[in-house]
Amino acid sequence: MRISFFLPLTASLRATVLLLLLLLILLAPASEGCGPGRGYGKRRPPKKLTPLAYKQFSPNVAEKTLGASGRPEGKITRNSERFKELTPNYNTDIIFKDEEDTGADRLMTQRCKDKLNSLAISVMNMWPGVKLRVTEGWDEDGHHSEDSLHYEGRAVDITTSDSSAVGGASKHMRDLHPGDRVLASSTTDGRGPLLYSPVLFFLDRQPNSTKIFYTIGTDSGVNVTLTAAHLIFITDCTETLKDPLLDRPRSEAEPKSVFASEVRPGQCVLTPGGEAGSRAVASVVTFVTEQRSSGLYAPLTQHGSIVVNSVLASCYAAVDSHHLAHWALAPLRFFYGLLGASEPQTDGLHWYPWLLQKLGRTLLDAGHFHPWGLEQGQR
Repeated sequence: MRISFFLPLTASLRATVLLLLLLLILLAPASEGCGPGRGYGKRRPPKKLTPLAYKQFSPNVAEKTLGASGRPEGKITRNSERFKELTPNYNTDIIFKDEEDTGADRLMTQRCKDKLNSLAISVMNMWPGVKLRVTEGWDEDGHHSEDSLHYEGRAVDITTSDSSAVGGASKHMRDLHPGDRVLASSTTDGRGPLLYSPVLFFLDRQPNSTKIFYTIGTDSGVNVTLTAAHLIFITDCTETLKDPLLDRPRSEAEPKSVFASEVRPGQCVLTPGGEAGSRAVASVVTFVTEQRSSGLYAPLTQHGSIVVNSVLASCYAAVDSHHLAHWALAPLRFFYGLLGASEPQTDGLHWYPWLLQKLGRTLLDAGHFHPWGLEQGQR
């Protein structure tokens, strides 16, 4: 036998009960969402950062598809109606190369500007003291392929600020002056402890010259851009050991200097493991790209090397041996190191390396020189 009890409710009491039930329903989702992040108070684990592989895209689709940048919509010129779609980017956390001196590299769509500003913050968070650098933005001079998104302000070429100066700050290569101290290797083979070496003068400085440059990217996320004939230190990655502190390869093989145009993915370049006093470690080259750009600067330090974009490079070019170039420049390094620069340096190739090139072509086999490295044949 089942007995049911019914409690009679007045109209006002029923209204109160219904109101309480309604409040409980409304507040239930809010109470579930009070945790820090998604999922009932569980904090999301930090996102693991992995460098892109050679020719890998993110997102992993073709550039000019809807899943990435979208299809080209036509060139934008200063006289076109769509020019108003471009907006200047004056973010002080971004370095704009602007070799045309027209402000074109600062012009971009609002979406591109927002993404670039976000990336600049990520760069500073990842590498304190380093800034994002835009080498090419909106193109109004026809330097890219016919359907390039550069013509619409929807693409930028980027790298990071150039050299590591005293105090861990970064300084643009064109802003270096004799007397500045930059990070370099204490030995000619690149294996010695890093130190701050004084800049003596520029072996070559051509701000308005257009050359072919090679950008060398690494698995550590840093890259360096050099002319084809510039020397860089590489080592055999198969003969390296893991650095127990950095979990990165530490070179056990003897580094050698090669032209930037000869570097290939799978080889290792030397990247600083820290500041002065530390030693450079090996980072695997993941990609090498070729591009034509303006502005050539080749400072000479007292020690003959320089850290550029967190990659150790030689100060020398044209000849295939860093040791030979360092020996040949010894008298000039001694003179400038003792007396300093006696007069302001003009743009162009310094007279001393120019003379060495003349003598070298007479005394050495042509195979010791890069075909683009001789002054008359540079591209």
